Amino acid sequence: MTILERLRTLEPAVMLSANDIFDAMASAGSSLADSSDREDDAALEISIRLLEARRQGQIPKDCLDVVEMLAEECGLYPYVDGENFSLFSQAVIEAHAVHLDEKLYLHSKQMEILLHLLAGDNVILSAPTSFGKSMLVYAFLTYKSPHTVVMLLPTIALIDETRRRLTRRFGDRYDIITTVTDGYDPTVPTIFVLTQEWFLQRKDVKKIDLLFVDEFYKLDPTRKDDRYENLNIALYRALPKSMQCFMAGPHIKNILLGDQYRGSFRFVQTDYRTVSVNVFDRSAREDKKDALLADLAGVADESSIVFTATPGSAQNLMKEFVAAKLGTDSRIGTLLKTWIAENYHKSWPVGEGTEKAIAVHHGRLPRSLGQLFIQLFDRGMIKILICTSTLVEGVNTSAANVFIFDKKINHRADLDFFSFANIRGRVGRMMRHFVGRAFLYYTPPEVVETNVEIPVLSDPASSSDYILMNIENDELPPAGKTRKDQLRATTGLSIAVLKEHGALGVDNLVAANDRIQQTLKNDPDLLVWKGFPNKEQRIEVAEIAVIIARARSW
Repeated sequence: MTILERLRTLEPAVMLSANDIFDAMASAGSSLADSSDREDDAALEISIRLLEARRQGQIPKDCLDVVEMLAEECGLYPYVDGENFSLFSQAVIEAHAVHLDEKLYLHSKQMEILLHLLAGDNVILSAPTSFGKSMLVYAFLTYKSPHTVVMLLPTIALIDETRRRLTRRFGDRYDIITTVTDGYDPTVPTIFVLTQEWFLQRKDVKKIDLLFVDEFYKLDPTRKDDRYENLNIALYRALPKSMQCFMAGPHIKNILLGDQYRGSFRFVQTDYRTVSVNVFDRSAREDKKDALLADLAGVADESSIVFTATPGSAQNLMKEFVAAKLGTDSRIGTLLKTWIAENYHKSWPVGEGTEKAIAVHHGRLPRSLGQLFIQLFDRGMIKILICTSTLVEGVNTSAANVFIFDKKINHRADLDFFSFANIRGRVGRMMRHFVGRAFLYYTPPEVVETNVEIPVLSDPASSSDYILMNIENDELPPAGKTRKDQLRATTGLSIAVLKEHGALGVDNLVAANDRIQQTLKNDPDLLVWKGFPNKEQRIEVAEIAVIIARARSW
């Protein structure tokens, strides 16, 4: 058994020997010597697991200094005490300090990215979930003070959380705008935190000093995200106004910008991580529910995230957890249960869960409760958080344990490797959980390399109808212009309609337009009215809406 394998299976009550520490240092040193930078995966994992062993009191007293020395050598500066090093090393460590609302230290790879940004580079970063990408944005805002910032985030839940954190750190320096209707004074430093759809509705943002696109992999049509077109168009409209662009996301091996794109991006792909994961495979178990309940009981009151497919299954799991007497008694949970009963419904199971420090988080939950549950979970007052796909794209949190109980998202598609890795990446948090646990109840998907293509940059003429209609003619080749003209001619729709509403699907727009034209011809009173519509008029409007809703999955 290698020393790394021994560290991976180290029991909490077992004390490491000085020989173990020597073997670990020798193995990590050899790995670092063979790497061109400090990103060697084996050395990083050895260092992180030794730091966890130190936290658990499993390192001999005389060996504590060398554990810190390895962490420093791996660039894990947030984990070391600079006073234990020489003046030269202290200077290196202090060079990685940033002063936000408190003094914090970046790890070596974070600082590398921050220096690229401070130098004015456009950066596309692919890094693990625990990398600390948000911290880079906060540090950039602190040191460069860009006047107008646009942050494009995928979900309202993430917008709510980001607004809260930005307000705490920068609320005295910036107006923070998170809606379409908020007023905007271009002379006042402003941070827009918007979805791509909300950004497209704002016509008043003329100049952007920093454009930040989170989860940029959603630009790729192969991700099968219905909103990829809106994100592409938002990027297309924002880039020409932007002095600098930073796009970030996890697990991307390559970015395809295409031969036609003439801009300049620095693509940085890194697997540098600050936590390690122990994986427990329960896929062979037939009694998966019993296995889940036993595993949750086994981690006691450690913070745990449970991934399941739908809001309904999340609610059902919460009931079963309460019935199995999981969770812990919570004074704030008892108060919250009473408040939920008074303000929502006394029989709502969500209240029963909060009393035992168990909460759910999904798209159907009231936003205020969703925000509150995340805050309480981050503070350790909620111990078990049961999530749906919000765990992948809408919740910026992590835990000591992640339980991937379902293999599907919304009961429709199996988890692909990308989504699986994203969920698993919620295990562990820098400065809190050096080593986390991931429990799997189904065979994980095969590892694949994920490439991202941005059609609005690489080949807009061959992309979707909606994207094509939003590209200026002078940026299209002859074939693209011809296709654009044919769309207008064959659909009978105006350029304005195709441009603004193409995300609904051109075929759907044509069908809706045909219905409207037919109704106006046969019985115009059904669509031409004032005041409140009668029953027949309401039905007609609903029928037109159904043409769109039936074909689109929102």
